Amino acid sequence: MIDLLLEGDDSSARRNEHVAQLRDRVAAADVVMGRLQRALDAGWDPGALREQYNAAVAKKRAAETVVT
Repeated sequence: MIDLLLEGDDSSARRNEHVAQLRDRVAAADVVMGRLQRALDAGWDPGALREQYNAAVAKKRAAETVVT
């Protein structure tokens, strides 16, 4: 019976999976931000990229807030 209860308690596994997903979101946001920075460096209009960059920053901060 105890073995069944322990097998059923996957809360730490779920937490680890959730943290991994959040870290993936941070990494994805970093990729987007890097891509947008390269576009700016190539001469793209900052106004055209501002919303995308701000959205990536917001997603990254939200994920980092939960992870830390």
